[in-house]
Amino acid sequence: MRITLDHDRDALLDVAARLSAGDACGEAGRAIGAAILAQLGGHRASEGRRNDALRRAAEMLLPGGPVEDQADLLRSAIRRYATRWMRADRHRDAAPASYVGTVDSALFDASQASGRALPASPKQLRRILLSR
Repeated sequence: MRITLDHDRDALLDVAARLSAGDACGEAGRAIGAAILAQLGGHRASEGRRNDALRRAAEMLLPGGPVEDQADLLRSAIRRYATRWMRADRHRDAAPASYVGTVDSALFDASQASGRALPASPKQLRRILLSR
């Protein structure tokens, strides 16, 4: 099996933590677990930056609003932004000046941190927004 970042990160991190702790897997398991944690560990920081930017976007869309409503609005904004990201923004090092103070600025930051498609499932967006 080839492990990619498309797998469920939380599940991979759980397995890696168990392996690196030596839970009934011996020295080889500890080595594999440590390697997985090292590979995914750097992605935790970028995931944190992505989530911070998504929370910022949600707050711009509906300041102080209920998380469910913020998640719905954020999902719509992500869908609208996805085309622009694929066409132009993913090739930029910085957001255009026209994005300053807008939701697109936060979505640009989230996309830059992630380096891939932003989450679009309502459940995942609610989880991100609740993890403030």
